[in-house]
Amino acid sequence: MNNNNYSYLVQALHHLVLGNRFIPELLHDIEKFIYKKKIKDISKNHHIFINGLARSGSTILMRSIFETGEFSALTYRDMPFIISPNIWNKISKKFKKGKAIERQHGDNILIDLDTPEQLEEAFWKLKTGSQYIRHNELKSYSVTKELMEDYKEFINLVLIKYNKENYLTKNNNNILRLSSIRDNFPNSLIIIPFRDPIYQSFSLMNQHILFSRIQKKHNFTKKYMSFLAHHEFGLIQKPFLFDEADEKKYFDKEDINYWLKQWIYVYKNLSKKEFVNSNNIIFICYEDIINNPSELFNRIFDITKNSIFKRLNYKTFKYKKKDTVQFNSDSNLEKEAKNIYNYLKSIYQS
Repeated sequence: MNNNNYSYLVQALHHLVLGNRFIPELLHDIEKFIYKKKIKDISKNHHIFINGLARSGSTILMRSIFETGEFSALTYRDMPFIISPNIWNKISKKFKKGKAIERQHGDNILIDLDTPEQLEEAFWKLKTGSQYIRHNELKSYSVTKELMEDYKEFINLVLIKYNKENYLTKNNNNILRLSSIRDNFPNSLIIIPFRDPIYQSFSLMNQHILFSRIQKKHNFTKKYMSFLAHHEFGLIQKPFLFDEADEKKYFDKEDINYWLKQWIYVYKNLSKKEFVNSNNIIFICYEDIINNPSELFNRIFDITKNSIFKRLNYKTFKYKKKDTVQFNSDSNLEKEAKNIYNYLKSIYQS
């Protein structure tokens, strides 16, 4: 997604489609009208929502689930007409997949046109961007009943395109509307991955430094991530905000303590009883995904009775990039984060 990978015309198309409201909303409405007879109530289907803080193993988790062939998920082939996937499919299905390339994160994860990705946020930005995208933060909010019905229709359109019954999405920003998703999809599974806070914070900081450098060099990368409301790291990084009283000034983003504070803040909010005690929310530890995938997913199967976890390709989870961790983190922050981490581990191990 840098200037070199996208021609001027393709960049212009992204600006035209994702940089304004009129075209995507118009095509979305047209597509809903075309497929209105196929749109049905999918609120009680067994969808899977993966969301949390970035760099927690969510990508490899999503890919392994997607490889079972039982779920519809947005892929790079759906760009940039994300919320009208069937209309765009008339053209995009003719595109050749091409050779897989390493994504810009530098983590040895390869992508091609048919790789599932975190794209659905374009829907939420189009419909509710002014409600949650602030100058310095991304603010949590409740989704109205009317908008949630529109979201269900959007999911329908993705299911129609891929001829599936269940939807799969990885979208970190969904923690901003977690209660609404949980309540409107009672039979779905919401997976919240988490990782050792020091390593996850270190990884987030490194990605922030990397993408800040890339975005300074390639302006389209910055715009591309902004179009999709990807504010995890880089020049347009915005932390999550769950309560107005928590709003504060933030210090150096190239300091691991900034990211450690974010880790604590996010997972402290996600570990509230309303989420921990929800029947359709499950927390998954990154270290267990990597080191003991078979044992972990057998345990999840016992909890959820969802047979998909018996059929995952465990080889997917063998990869682990070895970070050389050098940092100077605050010992009090480390202690607080470790307590939350151990608590989250105890939830699904009990």
